[in-house]
Amino acid sequence: MPDKKKIIILGANGMLGKAACRLFSGHYNIFPFDLNDFDIRDAGALRRHISDIKPYLTLNCAAYTDVDGCEEKSELAFEVNGRAPGLIAAVCREFSVYFIHFSTDYIFNGEKTSEYTEEDKPQPLSVYGQSKLEGEKRIMLSGGNNLIVRTSWLYGPFGKNFVSSIIAAAKDKREISVVNDQTGRPTFTYDLLDCAGWLIDRKITGIIHACNSGTCSWFDFAESIIKIKGIPAKIKAIKSDELRRPAKRPENSVLSVNKLVSLGYKEIRPWNDALKTYIEEYL
Repeated sequence: MPDKKKIIILGANGMLGKAACRLFSGHYNIFPFDLNDFDIRDAGALRRHISDIKPYLTLNCAAYTDVDGCEEKSELAFEVNGRAPGLIAAVCREFSVYFIHFSTDYIFNGEKTSEYTEEDKPQPLSVYGQSKLEGEKRIMLSGGNNLIVRTSWLYGPFGKNFVSSIIAAAKDKREISVVNDQTGRPTFTYDLLDCAGWLIDRKITGIIHACNSGTCSWFDFAESIIKIKGIPAKIKAIKSDELRRPAKRPENSVLSVNKLVSLGYKEIRPWNDALKTYIEEYL
């Protein structure tokens, strides 16, 4: 019988995984695992750990998140982001363990002029998005008690992210070029995990979008970062095509959180309020 106080956290050394360990350690007996412990593609190793621990929940924070790197290492991307989540879900079903997996706004093509709902058809533009969508499909096919939480533009302590990169660049240069034709919802890891905790308590299954409220472009996001930090640098708006990056990004990847709110969860605070908290408390 699974112990409701025990949870396994996969990808525990990553940005989201470390935040999850920090946040949930006060409420649960956590069992953190990362690549040094075992590879998430190894279903046998996971089966042994779940059999020994008998957790209530497995939280998968592991992923290959280098969007451009996925274009070059597509096989690895599909193994880690696609095949592995399906294996984890299958093992969790075998032991009646609740499974939560995090996915991305990049499963959409960005052509929609309004917010993307959970029911909208995914059409990813990049290998990263394709591999994450494959992971979603395999999880849903497993037939277990699974929850897929889609989020976007994630940042927080314990890892390199857009916010820390902009601050570092702004301190080094007088002018930084940032794209102004991609719109989304920046999301603070701790706000996302607070929401995940609420969903865990209610054992919600299916697919849910969870992001900080409000929308902006990467340019707007960067301008807010240096303003809060008080760095006298200039942000120059450019088009995505000017960067010539390997992976194509969606122009509009704003995720609707109406389903989350309809379940009874209050709308997550505005992205700029969360950004201010992150910069003032962690940077």
